[in-house]
Amino acid sequence: MEDKDLGEINNVQDAIDIVSQAFSDGEFGKALLLLKPLADQGIAEAIGMLGIAYQRGAGVELDAEKAIELLEKAVDMGDAVAAYNLGLLYQNGMPGVDIDMAVSQRYFQLANEMGANFE
Repeated sequence: MEDKDLGEINNVQDAIDIVSQAFSDGEFGKALLLLKPLADQGIAEAIGMLGIAYQRGAGVELDAEKAIELLEKAVDMGDAVAAYNLGLLYQNGMPGVDIDMAVSQRYFQLANEMGANFE
């Protein structure tokens, strides 16, 4: 995939691609600049990505409660990737969230039922 610049955003998927690349490159300010308005518009994938930012402390304060809230909202909106990421969150735990393999497996199963294929 070619790197896209902010001037090349033609649709939501372009913006999501740029956000993904920015997070990968550690350019959290750029990522959040694009991500927050998309999440505010109710784009499930953006909401899930914002949840991951809070889970990792990527450009925002590490916040387990906010991460789970956003990821669950994205799951409720049909985002299978968010369900998978919740499975990972509970599998690995994080400050403020204990490892819970039963909850983790439920989210992995839900992700599969929603069409995610991560295995």
